[in-house]
Amino acid sequence: MAYYLSDGATKIPTGRFLTPTANQGYTGFSNYSIDLGLENVDIFNFNLDSASLVPVNPSFLALNPDLGFSIEFDLAIAYEQSNPNRAGFSFTLISNDLSKGAEFGFKEAGINSDYIFIQNANLNAASQGEKSTAALEISSKNQYRVIVKGDRYSLAVNNETLLTGLLRDYNFDPSSSNPPFPNAINPYETQNFLFFGDNTDQGYADFTLGKITLNIPPLLPSFPDFNGDDTADIVWRNQAGGKVGLWLMNGTDFSSVAFISPEVEAAWDIKAVGDLNGDGSSDLVWQHKFSNQAAVWLMDGVNLLSGELLDDVGPDWKVVEAGDFNNDGKDDLLWRHAISGENAVWMMNGTKRISGELITPVTDLNWEVGAVGDFSNDGNMDIFWRHRTAGTNVFWRMDGTTLIEGIETTAAPAEWQAQGAADFDQDGELDILWQNRTTGENAVWLMDGFTFSQGGLIPTVDPAAGWTSTV
Repeated sequence: MAYYLSDGATKIPTGRFLTPTANQGYTGFSNYSIDLGLENVDIFNFNLDSASLVPVNPSFLALNPDLGFSIEFDLAIAYEQSNPNRAGFSFTLISNDLSKGAEFGFKEAGINSDYIFIQNANLNAASQGEKSTAALEISSKNQYRVIVKGDRYSLAVNNETLLTGLLRDYNFDPSSSNPPFPNAINPYETQNFLFFGDNTDQGYADFTLGKITLNIPPLLPSFPDFNGDDTADIVWRNQAGGKVGLWLMNGTDFSSVAFISPEVEAAWDIKAVGDLNGDGSSDLVWQHKFSNQAAVWLMDGVNLLSGELLDDVGPDWKVVEAGDFNNDGKDDLLWRHAISGENAVWMMNGTKRISGELITPVTDLNWEVGAVGDFSNDGNMDIFWRHRTAGTNVFWRMDGTTLIEGIETTAAPAEWQAQGAADFDQDGELDILWQNRTTGENAVWLMDGFTFSQGGLIPTVDPAAGWTSTV
C-alpha cells in the first residue's frame, strides 16, 4: 500500500493507511510496495526520483492470460465521489503481458443504479468503456470475481456476470498526475500488478476490502473432474439400465469407476458436461429423447445438489455441447436445430438462460458438433465439427459467438464418433475423446491446438452393454 498527498509538501511512504479526501492523493492496497531508494527517510521531506515498485511477495505467481486466472474479492464502498470518467475506487490488474490489463471503476449513481465500468486505454484522456447495466448497490458487501483468459476479461458480482470484453493496453503518463510521479513507479508498465483503491486525483472513496483470492488457472475447469484430482474424467450413460457412471482417469490411463445417483430412466440422454454455475464442479446437461425437454443437474463432485428443467424449446432444437462462449466463468449451451441446421448459444447463469443468439448455420445435417473448447488457447470457445458419413473434421475458430475461420484437420473413419474435449495429458492443450459404437473401442486424440499430435486407445467397452461416453 502506498499513500501520498498532493499538497506539495507532505508525503507518507509505504506502511501507512489513511482515508483520503477529494483530490488529495492516492491510497489503496497492492501486491507491490514503493522502495524509495533512500537509506534514511524523512517522511516530511523527500522526493520520488529514486523510487521503484518492488513486489511484496517475490514468489507471487505470474498473471498469465494465456493460461488464465481469476481474482475474487469482497468489497463494500461506503462512499464514492469522482469526476465523470474516473472513479473513487478502482481495481487495476496488469498481467505479465503489459498489453493485457484491465482497470475497473466503481461509481455511485443512486439506489440500485450504481455501476462498474472499465477504463479505456488512454488514461490521460480518461473515458468509460463497457459499463454494467444491472441493478447494483456498491455500498453493500458484494463478492466480485474477475476472470482473465486469452485477450478477454469478465466481471461477475455475486455470481452474476455484469461485464465482459477485451483487455486493454493502457497508455499513461505518470508525470501528468497530481502529484506527479516518475516512470519508475508507473503501475501500467509493471508486470503482475494488482491494486485496489483510489488511484486518481479526480476522486476518492471510503471502502472496506475483504478477502482476496487468486486462482491460477481460473475456477472454471476446462474438463470434467469429478474427484478433484485435476485430471479429466469420462462420463458414461447406460442407455438401457439408466445408470450414470464415471471413469476416474489418470491422464489417458483408467484409474477407477464411480457412479452418480440416482438412476434416470433410459429416455434421458446426457448431452453435455460443463460448469454452468461457475462453482468449479462439473454439471450434467440432459435432454429427453421424446419430449425434447432439457434439464440440468448441478453437481458437487459426484453428489447431486439440485436438478431443474430448462425453458421449453420445441421438438427440434437439440443440446449438442457446453462451453463458456462469453468468458464469464460459467459454461453456456450450444444448440443445433435438427431440421433447419441453425445453431444457437444460450448464455447461462446456472440453470437460468440469460440470453440467446443465433450463430452461423450449417444446413447440411451430416455435420455434427463433436466438441467445444478453447483449442487455440486465445480465451474463446472453438467448435469441432465432424461429418458423420465422410469422416471429415473441421474446427471453427471463434471470437465469442462469431466465426473467424474454418480449419480442416485430420480425418477419421466414419464409424468413430467424437465425444467431447478434455486435456487428458495435462499439457495445456485440449484433446478429443472418441468412441467406436460398432466395436466398443475408445480412443483419445492428443492435440496441439487444431493439429492432431498422436492417438491412443483406452479400454474397450462392449457395445452391447449400451454405454455412451462424453466429456
